[in-house]
Amino acid sequence: MAVVAFRTLPGALRLLPRPLALLIGEGAGGAARRLARGSWRLAVRNIEEIHGVDRGRAKRMARAVFREAGRNGIDMLARAPHPESVARCIDVEPAEIDLFRRANREGGALLLVPHLGAFEMLGAVFSLRGFELCVPATPAKNETLDRVLRDRRSAAGARTISRRGSMHALEEQLEKG
Repeated sequence: MAVVAFRTLPGALRLLPRPLALLIGEGAGGAARRLARGSWRLAVRNIEEIHGVDRGRAKRMARAVFREAGRNGIDMLARAPHPESVARCIDVEPAEIDLFRRANREGGALLLVPHLGAFEMLGAVFSLRGFELCVPATPAKNETLDRVLRDRRSAAGARTISRRGSMHALEEQLEKG
């Protein structure tokens, strides 16, 4: 049931004016802040330490981060419902594609990507350009969200493997080429 909701939500959001959809996302981010208390406390502590600000300022900054994450999540769901549509919007330099093609001919390559920005979409970009990808991932705590993420990776042609023991699976993938 929840998977059906996740799959129909993008279509419903596309029917709304974008400012309204973003407002809903902001509310979702605020709700996530209230529900994920541990993540909230960690965010506040990290902001205090990294930015050297007082607790009140750190809370305001963390609140803004959660709201913005909700807006971005809703915007991505509404505007980019499938990895192919996002992959078409991301430019990869031809030299990078050529480098990957050469590496694949010579036994494969590892693409290491930090968890910043659209890191999930970069995998879709390469996968949709014909590269066989194997993505180590820790399952999301929410089973429905985890299934949606796996389905999106799979739709783009990437194979998700458990992060536990992933080095063995990555070695096998590299040996296959």
